[in-house]
Amino acid sequence: MGRLISKACGTFSALVLALLGTSVLAHELPQSGKPQDLRVGASPSSLRPKATIASNGSDVTAPVLLRVRLPLEASAQGPLPNIPVRFSVQDEGSGLAWIRFDFTAPNGSNIPTEQDLHGRRSWQGLTAAALSPMAAPGTYTLRLVWIMDLAGNSSVIEGAALDALGVKPVTVTSAPSFDDTAPLFVSGRLLQSKVSKSATVPGTSRPQFLRAEVFATDSGTGLTAGIASSTLFFCKLDQSECVYLNGSVGQRGLSEGSLLLSDNGNSLARASTGDYHLQLVYVRDHAGNITGLVSTRFFGSYDFSTSFPGSVLTITP
Repeated sequence: MGRLISKACGTFSALVLALLGTSVLAHELPQSGKPQDLRVGASPSSLRPKATIASNGSDVTAPVLLRVRLPLEASAQGPLPNIPVRFSVQDEGSGLAWIRFDFTAPNGSNIPTEQDLHGRRSWQGLTAAALSPMAAPGTYTLRLVWIMDLAGNSSVIEGAALDALGVKPVTVTSAPSFDDTAPLFVSGRLLQSKVSKSATVPGTSRPQFLRAEVFATDSGTGLTAGIASSTLFFCKLDQSECVYLNGSVGQRGLSEGSLLLSDNGNSLARASTGDYHLQLVYVRDHAGNITGLVSTRFFGSYDFSTSFPGSVLTITP
């Protein structure tokens, strides 16, 4: 699926990279702005509000994390491998919207879990960060906790604040064969570089889809998890608006191949006209390993001129 991103797009993409755990690229964009203006999900394909967030001048108090408990050990084997998380949180104003936990794997990849909190004033619960059966063994660290209330106030708890709550790393055991090698982006192209806002899918009233193709490879460490998904961000040069396209592959073990990406017709109705330039390419494998590349046009280090020719999406009236 895809979506129009219209709030502080440059900051938004920086936060996406930071929360995805792509440490090699997280420094490439400025990380200014207020996180309460953004909703960052498990991956760009899930960037969506978890509850209706409304401006409420009477509530300016952020929610509070009271307790978080992790096991000392977890296993990536079994029918439902995961890291269980017990937590307690409260909000004295508008009520709790959602909570997100981000774990860092041994290779730096991000493993998130999130939960709706349904406007409750307090919540004691259990959630779990899902592990791939091909996840690498080693130490997994809870890097941050992000909580949002219904008024848009947020708390981000990390570092020393998590230490003060007694949070310890989790040792994960895995099967003898695992994959801790990130996939590689090879090339990509827009299937239609110019799209009209008034265009519809033939025979329907649905807006025309934005579509692209990405070719990627994946080679594991003893085991190849296979290419799982890819996401493209296209943004205006002033970063006032972005649209994104997403595609996935259900088959595991795919070492190379093309992914068809689409916005599912969700962008054109809300996007303004103009040129949108390729800002970010993101590729993930089935073990959760991630590669993210930021264009030199947006303070990044990757030049897409050869691997993604014609990387400008033009939206017309």
